[in-house]
Amino acid sequence: MKVIRRHQHLSGEQYEAAYAEEKNVFVEAIPGSGKTRVSAERFGVGRYSPNGRLSGKSCAGVSFTRSASNEMKERIFKRWGSSSLAWPHKVGTIDFLFRTIISQLIRKGVLVWPGGGVPELQVLDHWRGQLGARSGYRGTRRLHLTVQAGGRIVTTSVMSNSFGFGAQSALMTHVENGICTHADIRGIAQGCMDHPSLRGMLGHELRSLFAYLIVDEVFDANELDSRLLQVFVEDAGVPVTLVGDPWQALYGFRGAKPELVHSLLKQYSFTNKAIHKSYRFMTDDLVKLTQRMRQGLSCKLTKDRSSKQGDVILGEKWQSLWSLGRKDVLPLSFGQISNAADAVETLLLSRLTERHLGVRAYGYKEAVFVLGLHESEKANIDQAADSALAPGSDPDRVLSTFRKSLKKLGARTFRISRPKAPKIKERILELLDRRGLRGPFTPGMTFHQAKGREWDVVGVVLQPKQMKALREGLRRDQEDHRKVYVGLTRARREVFVC
Repeated sequence: MKVIRRHQHLSGEQYEAAYAEEKNVFVEAIPGSGKTRVSAERFGVGRYSPNGRLSGKSCAGVSFTRSASNEMKERIFKRWGSSSLAWPHKVGTIDFLFRTIISQLIRKGVLVWPGGGVPELQVLDHWRGQLGARSGYRGTRRLHLTVQAGGRIVTTSVMSNSFGFGAQSALMTHVENGICTHADIRGIAQGCMDHPSLRGMLGHELRSLFAYLIVDEVFDANELDSRLLQVFVEDAGVPVTLVGDPWQALYGFRGAKPELVHSLLKQYSFTNKAIHKSYRFMTDDLVKLTQRMRQGLSCKLTKDRSSKQGDVILGEKWQSLWSLGRKDVLPLSFGQISNAADAVETLLLSRLTERHLGVRAYGYKEAVFVLGLHESEKANIDQAADSALAPGSDPDRVLSTFRKSLKKLGARTFRISRPKAPKIKERILELLDRRGLRGPFTPGMTFHQAKGREWDVVGVVLQPKQMKALREGLRRDQEDHRKVYVGLTRARREVFVC
């Protein structure tokens, strides 16, 4: 039997949070206070308790992005060893948790999959690139999966501007083979929680599956996520630990509602274990800045200095980083990939980011997928990008050369629409300008991408309204203010305004 010993690097506050004996615990932790460390420690406490060891149930760790859940998994592995994550114990995203639960309900016969049978579900991020899927636009109706009161999974038509299916037969070709999207899984889960009889069965299954649940970055939860947590606590009676900082809730675009988490904490009387000390900030100025922001007081920042390059430059949007006018800054994306033009410019950008910064551009995998290529062709794609971005090239030649090379590699036939052409040429010019420089380059990232990370020296690009908010005092209930807060708390030694 593994004997649980206190981690030698835990502070008093961290220990109190990780080893709290109460059933339901909320750990509020400021930036740099060891939030993920506490989550990993708490996971092991649940995993090696009698209930976690002897019940045959799962101790589950959950976060809301793949990067955050992977970090939790790595911390758990280092702290508790590989056996801590042996079946049935698991760590993953909230979507992974939904998929696990719905798959179990199908195996138990509580839910009936279209066409019958019990398929091994293959859950996609989206339908883009799948046979029969079409792009949407405002006013388009698309088919999604839901569930009837009796547990039969069926299709329903909803307004959607995303890729999907308008024809029942096209969707069923995939669904009957066990293929669906995370949105479909969520639609089924919502149906289970809407029907009282199914919600009762859902609670019963959660009670039989899980011994403990640890949720990191809980303030990123949307309404459906919050409802699932409610079922865990109320219907299943599973011990739940929620970890997060309401000042770092950034995912309003996916429906995150921090106020729902506050209601959950109040309704079920979670025990609050706050961690006030940060181990990130190495200067008094950063400590005071963070305190003043959290208290809603006026804040002043150091202006950009030509001698201070920074380890990273952060901004609210990718475009604000490209518009900065600094050729030594290399943003890691142009933005969301929605068509072939976006995919082409992402592959070209990725070649530069990998060469100068050692990392791929965000969206590289999706760009490869949209163009109908395979990641196994990476070396050939890189070679094609190098040829296209050769010295002396202009945007038209870059596009023409790269398209021909991609076609030889098996890419789908595509064309750049006239409205899109000026924009992609402008972006290729940005790449050509940087292609001729030796560097060093500073990576540019959005506040969203920087969340959970830290650097010694951080530059931030703030809009006039954001500077005004800092002068007047930030408010926790405003997501725009929380974005600024996240950006300004990534530095260990210094933060300055570009």
